[in-house]
Amino acid sequence: MEKSKFQEEFIKAIIPIFEGTIEKRKKYYLENPKPEKDHIENIINSCSNTNGSISGISGMLPGIAGLVAILPELKLTIGNQIIMIYDIGVAHGKEEHLSKEMVLSLAMQSGAGSAGINALTRQGEKVLIKKASVKVFQQLAKALGVKLSAAVIKSAVAKFVPVLGGIAIGIWVKYTTNEIGEYSAVVLSKDFQIQETDKVDEFEQNEEEQIDVLENKVVVLMNLMKADGESKDKEKEFITQIINNIDFSFYTSAKLKVDLQLSSQSDVDFKVLADSSKSDKDGLLIDMIALAKRDEQVHAKELDYIMFICEQLGLDSNFATNELA
Repeated sequence: MEKSKFQEEFIKAIIPIFEGTIEKRKKYYLENPKPEKDHIENIINSCSNTNGSISGISGMLPGIAGLVAILPELKLTIGNQIIMIYDIGVAHGKEEHLSKEMVLSLAMQSGAGSAGINALTRQGEKVLIKKASVKVFQQLAKALGVKLSAAVIKSAVAKFVPVLGGIAIGIWVKYTTNEIGEYSAVVLSKDFQIQETDKVDEFEQNEEEQIDVLENKVVVLMNLMKADGESKDKEKEFITQIINNIDFSFYTSAKLKVDLQLSSQSDVDFKVLADSSKSDKDGLLIDMIALAKRDEQVHAKELDYIMFICEQLGLDSNFATNELA
């Protein structure tokens, strides 16, 4: 299945999810007690864990076809994220500001990196919200769909390796849900100013990952596999599948496969990875965690190597530690 098909189906689901979920949540709080500020951490943790479990169960097929197959789960996780954002807003006493534009903007400007839109702008201790028209909201929703689907596809393991792909998707959803929750908690604690608008900058999708970024991500995964000194045939098969499914040159593909058979670790160009996008680096973090969790027993040296990569690239080491504990 083509990537564009996955994005098309993903985008189609966004608008009704936002509109329907927010209305249901408004009605829910007419009859139920509202959360307090000290409940926010539990709200985020609960949603992150729930979403990670949902996506980790069914996402077991490799390739874009596998991603299309788990669209129902991904749509459910987005709905849960909307509820989380709304509940955080209620806990901060910001119900009157929890429009679909506000909630969408919070989801858009966190998780997978900078959104490239101006529907929501932080100005010191205040937040400027641009209340958008129906047409603009649809543009924003489409942009969010492009952004989220592109971020899912960034994971090499999720795209190319059966079984591990399901683990990777579950970790990715948990990670982004946690980021969205923490970002929303900060923004929703501030004062707001509303401004009417009929124009919002559209999100521009980043270009595909450069081959040199992909090559170095594969090298990192190979080094992680070798970290415990026990490179198994099944592990080598995982890496080989990834190499075969990336459009490397014959020379690069052959070199990676030779390096894969060596016991020594290969050199990583950290400058190339450091200069890559946030979603590229997040994808690598997810892939490392998924590979380390492949047999439900993480070797201490594997954890050490992941911590080393986190330090080199500014990745979330706390998230990695918690996932691999």
